[in-house]
Amino acid sequence: MLLMNSSFFRSQVFTASIYIPSHTMVLVLAMPNIFVSPIRFQAVSLVYSNHSFIISCNAVPRQQLQSQPQIEQGNEKREQRYNAMKQLLMKECGFSSSQLTAIINKEPSVFRRKTTERAQEAVHLLRDSGFTPDQVRNTIRRNPSVLTRKADEQLKPKIVFFRKLGFAEHEVGYIISHQPRVLGLSLSKSLSPKISLLLNLFGSKTILYNALRRAPGIIVYDIVILTAKLKFMETTGLSKKEVTELLLKDPRFLCSSIDKLQKNMDFLINTARFAPGIVVKYPPFLNFSVENRLKPRYKVFEYLKSLLPSKCPISLVTVLCMSEDNFIERFLEEMPEARRLYGQ
Repeated sequence: MLLMNSSFFRSQVFTASIYIPSHTMVLVLAMPNIFVSPIRFQAVSLVYSNHSFIISCNAVPRQQLQSQPQIEQGNEKREQRYNAMKQLLMKECGFSSSQLTAIINKEPSVFRRKTTERAQEAVHLLRDSGFTPDQVRNTIRRNPSVLTRKADEQLKPKIVFFRKLGFAEHEVGYIISHQPRVLGLSLSKSLSPKISLLLNLFGSKTILYNALRRAPGIIVYDIVILTAKLKFMETTGLSKKEVTELLLKDPRFLCSSIDKLQKNMDFLINTARFAPGIVVKYPPFLNFSVENRLKPRYKVFEYLKSLLPSKCPISLVTVLCMSEDNFIERFLEEMPEARRLYGQ
């Protein structure tokens, strides 16, 4: 009888000879594939010698033999699913190869679906709802998981909701394609209450739509977070009326964290010595980076003032609002000390 360590079998395929007395040959013929867990012996030749049979066998780990066809079959199915989804996205939707790769990296589960039925229904729903080809692509590119959702049960109700509010087809397409995460929100628990709050803040559908064009991200923030940001702005010295004016003028500050709002307001009021209302006149001040823009430019401004203490030819507001190229050309190219202060 052949004895070998089973751990050896698990890692190798080899040929061995087993000597079996002639009176046991009936068993060998009846069972040409001999199992010694976890090993499978496959007889490949039979020789009679000295009243015994010599069987040459290939020993292969049983797990390897059983799993190989399954792996090959699984790979084939995955490839078929991938090709079906690839055809849908590239031929029907117009995605490029690089865009397809980005979708795979962002949401690989899309390509593991057994069929493309849900994906096809989602694409057809977006088209039938008036989305332009670009809006269809942007919706999928920004949130590929829409291809895995049930079109009639999970996607369509949100589109119908916006239409019932009075938004035109192209407006709905714009809102969703810029912030497709709304399609994953609960209609009753999240989206509907949030839109009600925003309509109350902005006063009308038209003003709300214009706000969403400038800051589409506000539609996915939690109501509690949005309310907290508005209340925080009132603690900085702005009146409720000024906060409302700021909101209507440029709602993008709602996409910033409270920590960032606090940091910017602290710099503007305590360092630059502006009145709180400066952000109502110049809302971008709330979005600028303190470390990369406001502080360095403030240092350059202070340096310019030191050169002409009696009358600085330019205001701090102008310095902060200038485009980067204009600022560099005007103040840094011929001023080594200004370049040093600016960090160049």
